[in-house]
Amino acid sequence: IAGGAGGAGSMQGAGCGGGGGGSGGYIGLEAPTVTISGDLSANGGGGGGGAAINGFSSNGTDGRTGTDPAAGGAPSQSCGVAGAPGGTVGLGGGSVVGVDACGGGGAGGGAGYILIWSQDYSAMGATISPAPLRDLP
Repeated sequence: IAGGAGGAGSMQGAGCGGGGGGSGGYIGLEAPTVTISGDLSANGGGGGGGAAINGFSSNGTDGRTGTDPAAGGAPSQSCGVAGAPGGTVGLGGGSVVGVDACGGGGAGGGAGYILIWSQDYSAMGATISPAPLRDLP
């Protein structure tokens, strides 16, 4: 896995928005034969939640294996906007939706890249996210 880190939530007393999730990384495989049988992921991290000045919010989760997006962090209990999910199959991370008088949630990190250069490639039963780019010049 080359997942992005989850964005930081707002600390108590800060009254600010959550941090954006980190983008997924890069995985490059080059060999005459490439066989993938497990999970191979370069997903983005979820954005941190926003909070009021007297509250705090949760961090977004790190990019995970599989095709499920990393969750954004929860806002504070009094007000704030939740962080957006990280990117997986599509390259873009989630956008934050909502208007609030308190801190906004951080955007999700975009998905990374998986590149495979091989004459003999197979991925039977594998979970790969995002979809790999093949044999680029």
